[in-house]
Amino acid sequence: MRNDLIKNYINKVTKNMGSKQRDEVSKELTAHILDSADALADEKRLEVDDDIIQEIIRRMGPAEDLAAMYPEDKTVSDKILDHLIYLGKFTGLFIVICIIMNIVLTLLFGPITLNGFILVCFVIYVVLLVIHLIRYKLLPKILGR
Repeated sequence: MRNDLIKNYINKVTKNMGSKQRDEVSKELTAHILDSADALADEKRLEVDDDIIQEIIRRMGPAEDLAAMYPEDKTVSDKILDHLIYLGKFTGLFIVICIIMNIVLTLLFGPITLNGFILVCFVIYVVLLVIHLIRYKLLPKILGR
């Protein structure tokens, strides 16, 4: 159980870090938590248990505050992966919306041609994606500018 407490806390701290930084910070924080837990347990003349681990984590503060102390250090591959995940979520949501639109239009107007519907959805998707990328200033990042 105590390994889960440590792992969950460290995952919250490192969730937005690059893979290399995440590994380094995870090792550092794990060592710190375990060393601090040993010292506190010795001080209280107890064995290290979940309560001791929780006390150490509580003393370290909220994971978000601790994460803010580390500068963002993502590699290019981490940034590309983030963009691909974002694009996947955007695409998945759009596909769901198109399916719902197709069902509603079929119910209202009867059978519709699938090729025309797919073409219209694709054009709308590209336009929305470009607008979204420009709006959130992701297009220059993707193009490397």
